[in-house]
Amino acid sequence: MKIPGKVLSATVFGILMIGAVSAFGQSISPTAMEFKGPRARGTFAIRNNGLAPQAVAIQAQSFAFEGGREKVLPLDPGIEIKTKDSFTLGPQQTHLVSFDAHCATLPCHFLVFATLTGPRNPNGLNVAIHLPVAVYVCEKRKSCRKNQLLEMGYRPG
Repeated sequence: MKIPGKVLSATVFGILMIGAVSAFGQSISPTAMEFKGPRARGTFAIRNNGLAPQAVAIQAQSFAFEGGREKVLPLDPGIEIKTKDSFTLGPQQTHLVSFDAHCATLPCHFLVFATLTGPRNPNGLNVAIHLPVAVYVCEKRKSCRKNQLLEMGYRPG
């Protein structure tokens, strides 16, 4: 079957655009942190590999596992977290975000989301990328993440 030239050109262009978007993705590091509590002070890096500035909003939320799947929930009232709320991340830049959290009871865990949005698209489509950092706070730091995940019912693979 012969594919018309215009269809083939449009398909190749679409594949190239998807590849270009993938090459310029945003990233966050590390994706998980463990602390000996009740206080957790940490820093993570957000990287904008794109060619346009990104608005970044930081928000903390709790999470749980139900039926083997992660469920994001409102932040537990026993968790207090202080961090920068929002900022602009320039093209090809990295920004360090610090947080200071306190857990009323141990163990505790939460997610710190960095939501990145780029400039408005003339077609009206806005894309938001949500990048999480999982934070685990325990009485002992060793195996904190592993133990909390098992207690929540997470069973890998």
